[in-house]
Amino acid sequence: MPLLMSMALSVAVADTDWGAKLKRDADRFRAVVLDSHPGPVDPENPRFRETLERAHARALERARTTTSHVHRFWALWELTAAFDDGHLGILTPDGPAPRAYHWAGFVTRFADGRHVVSHSEEPGIVVGATVAACDGRDTASLAAERVGRFHGKWTLRSYRERLSGSLFMPSDNPWNAPLTRCTFERGGATRDVVLRWRPISADRMWKLGEAEHKARVRHRSPVSLERLSDGSFWVNMGSFEADPQSEQGRALTALNAEIAARADEIRRSPRVVFDLRGNNGGSSSWINQAAGAIWGEGAVNGRTHVSEGVDWRVSDANVAAVREYQRMFEGKRESDPAIYKGVNALAEGLTRARAQGVQLWREPDDLWPEPEGGPVHAVSAKAFVFTDEDCASACLDAVDVLTAMGATQVGRETSADTLYMETRDETTADGARIWVPMKVYRGRPRGSNVPATPKHEWTGALGDTAGIRRWIASL
Repeated sequence: MPLLMSMALSVAVADTDWGAKLKRDADRFRAVVLDSHPGPVDPENPRFRETLERAHARALERARTTTSHVHRFWALWELTAAFDDGHLGILTPDGPAPRAYHWAGFVTRFADGRHVVSHSEEPGIVVGATVAACDGRDTASLAAERVGRFHGKWTLRSYRERLSGSLFMPSDNPWNAPLTRCTFERGGATRDVVLRWRPISADRMWKLGEAEHKARVRHRSPVSLERLSDGSFWVNMGSFEADPQSEQGRALTALNAEIAARADEIRRSPRVVFDLRGNNGGSSSWINQAAGAIWGEGAVNGRTHVSEGVDWRVSDANVAAVREYQRMFEGKRESDPAIYKGVNALAEGLTRARAQGVQLWREPDDLWPEPEGGPVHAVSAKAFVFTDEDCASACLDAVDVLTAMGATQVGRETSADTLYMETRDETTADGARIWVPMKVYRGRPRGSNVPATPKHEWTGALGDTAGIRRWIASL
């Protein structure tokens, strides 16, 4: 970078009022939620407004002492985490300067509910020792306060297991005061150690956590159908991208066409595995089509409705977002007229509700009609659905449908979602991205933030596809 340009950038960064940016972020987030989220007017969730106001007030309190992008970054993570909802949040773009990390000379691996030292460069802290407590507090409560408070969903086992290991990883979160003293246990003996904090590079930080990272690394399956050497079928569905015109949408269309063409082979194969690794939702229509092709529409129909009713929050921005759906599904006019008709009816219904001043609009029961009856096919293949911690939203709907068809869930415990769904995005003037749900399910059998738990748990690396295939073949 030229010297003059570098100097100009440094001055611009130094002159940035990060506290003012954070306040604008928090104010805009609150305004968007009040305008477009079902929660503030949801009679079945009277405490939502209290959560919003408390989280907003906390962000404004943070803004008064915010002096850097990193302060803003973590304050918005905290604001997002307050709702325990992956469908609602606000995040900033990358900051203008390298992140500055610090550590206490050791890192831990989280296993069986314990923080075990996996690497140490600090005299008196030995590999294999367990961290019992720090500053008079046990590690479980420390992880909840120092990690869970900024990530949310801490009641979920999948979140605690995936994120607790970062408690002693190098961090740049300025809202967590450095721990001063920890007690270590090994072989029945305990030892108190005063912690010495020092800088560490980002590259070195990731290398130190490599073993833990490899075991927990996120893996996204492709979108494809494979026939394995033993004749089994492996259905890769790492995405349920909602836009059928997108690259992933076209791949899913081709995948379902191939499943339909080879459905008889799949039914008679030794096993069929739906691999949902990395799938965090989208449109559940993809799995409904795939399951219908294999088990028959008569078996699947009636099992794809995930609730007793759906209420939409009515706002100009939400109406505009649904109008955009009309453009997305224009290509379905001929191939799937029911979906095309439903999207148009949804847009018209919300538009009328807006004109009438309605805050919540009940989606008609016949908006997405399912054909009655239809064929039911005998399936001799053993069916499995492999899940990981990313599985949420439409991915969870897929687990519900497949297990209803007799599939066995294997892999890892899933994520979970609230009853608020169908997000839209917007970007603030300061570059922050806000996403907010527009509808709420009523009477959904799977409760709010309830995960799906596998019958058989995979404890190896999520990227070990060959190992996973051998393991499932042995079940």
